[in-house]
Amino acid sequence: MGKIVVTTGGNGTLGKSVVKKLIKEGYFVISLVHTLSDEKKVNILEVETDLSDINAIQRSIERVKLIISKIEIESLSIIHMAGIYEKQKFPVKIGDMQKWNEIFWVNTFSFYFIVSELVDLFKLIRRGNIIAVSSNLTKLVNNDTAAYIGAKAALEKITVQLAYQLGEYNICCNIICPGFFFSAMSNNIPLKVLEEIKKNTTAKSGE
Repeated sequence: MGKIVVTTGGNGTLGKSVVKKLIKEGYFVISLVHTLSDEKKVNILEVETDLSDINAIQRSIERVKLIISKIEIESLSIIHMAGIYEKQKFPVKIGDMQKWNEIFWVNTFSFYFIVSELVDLFKLIRRGNIIAVSSNLTKLVNNDTAAYIGAKAALEKITVQLAYQLGEYNICCNIICPGFFFSAMSNNIPLKVLEEIKKNTTAKSGE
């Protein structure tokens, strides 16, 4: 149980697959989730938190530190998969900015704060990875997604900065842009649009 991975978004479509793979590969997962699941799992501990609330994040990270302090750690990693995708009409109104704040906190700021809170452990252990899941939309354009794209673009630049600062401690920082896949985020996309997206996606379901 010495290989520890702290994840966010572990109960999402992508997160569930990643967590399942991590457990299969022998990692112990500490999953920061918005809602605890009722399902009993092995080699995973869920910690309830709200990634849009800095005080909630800090409380959950204190619990994570307590858990880790009782384990002989071989490596420590973070995989940030949590994200909010919600279109915001342009031009924005003053009331829209609360949602912008939530999107940036969940998608970006929470990641940086979590890494900051655990950085002393990273420097001590000197073995692990920090991975942020971004989006290929940061290289494209899309109507009314400035908040989402802006948050993900900022996430990428923050990860590059972390790589620069933590490289000397043998911590590898990477960004993953998985492209389109079916999830709760795609539920409101018209079928015609989904078919066009699928034509431009290299990974084909069932092949």
